[in-house]
Amino acid sequence: MADSTATHTLAERVRRLKLPEDVDRSPRRWRQRLPWALWLVTLAVCLLLAGQLIRSKFSPQIATGSKPASPAQYPSEPPNQDQPNPDKVVLEALGYVVPVRKVQVSPKVGGQILRLYIEEGKYVKAGELIAEIDPTKFQHERDRRYALWQQAKARYELLKAGNRPEEIHRAEAAWLEAQAALRQAENDWKRLRLAGRVATPEELDRSESALQQARQRERALYYQLQILRQGSRPEEIRQAEAEMLASEAAYRDAEYDLQNTKVLAPITGVVLTKRADVGDIVLPNVPSNLSASICDLADLRNLEVEVDISERDLQHIRRNQRCEIRPDALPQQVLPGKVSRIIPQANRSKASVSVRVAIFLPDDVELLPDTRARVRFFAGTMEER
Repeated sequence: MADSTATHTLAERVRRLKLPEDVDRSPRRWRQRLPWALWLVTLAVCLLLAGQLIRSKFSPQIATGSKPASPAQYPSEPPNQDQPNPDKVVLEALGYVVPVRKVQVSPKVGGQILRLYIEEGKYVKAGELIAEIDPTKFQHERDRRYALWQQAKARYELLKAGNRPEEIHRAEAAWLEAQAALRQAENDWKRLRLAGRVATPEELDRSESALQQARQRERALYYQLQILRQGSRPEEIRQAEAEMLASEAAYRDAEYDLQNTKVLAPITGVVLTKRADVGDIVLPNVPSNLSASICDLADLRNLEVEVDISERDLQHIRRNQRCEIRPDALPQQVLPGKVSRIIPQANRSKASVSVRVAIFLPDDVELLPDTRARVRFFAGTMEER
């Protein structure tokens, strides 16, 4: 009995462990249903995304009574691809350092240099005495023009002031005397006429001639008295005034030439080249082999780099563009700068345009003109920094 029960139990366990008959057909059934399942899942995901898109489009961004979302909750905007990076190097070129202000100092008058107060490399301030030219000739000319001016001035003042009272009184006395002489001549002529045959024809002619002379003299003195009373004519006064002004202008011109025998520095800077020495004759206004200038002066604290940019690369250059300058004389030094000028004239032979880059020079850095420097041009400008 016990053995039969154990056998039944074992057979029951084996039957339970036996696989069903349709197990071998289950993989084929799942392979048939898998595409439909994937299609349903894809359709559900698409509907879900479409619903979220519609809700985000028609719903208000901020609900009434709710707090605005912080900037961190919004997705970051993609960078604008149209605006280049301001720190990007768009061009690199080689140029030469040039001063912004370079002056060839020439005297305004010619002559022999008596004293010279400069040497190459000397720093001078604007208005400082550079040289002195022999002033002897200019002093004499100044004195001569001054004398002519004073002469013309005296004549003008004389005509403007008119005649003295004493001169008028003297003219009146002369006129009265002429009147008395005229009356005497008339009386003499009348007596001879009344004498009849006693007076000879010659005596009558002399008497009549004396009478005419007395009349003319009395009339001349009368007109002279009227002229003295009226004074000088306005035209004469204006002519004298014009002569006086012309003489004064000539004197001022001579004084100006005399002052210009002292040559002063027109700007503050450093003497680059000395072109004359003591004893040389400078003639700036006369074309000759003689020197026309004394020195070259430049402001070495205000420098630029002159760069020739090809026509094809000119599109990358604009005013106030940020730059970096690396001088060959100071290879470890990097100086900031910007495009200050674009010369509005191309070089036909080089097919290039000259560009000036201003250098922001520190106080402890010195550069010499005509030294080479390499310039980097960035995409940004100085205002963007």
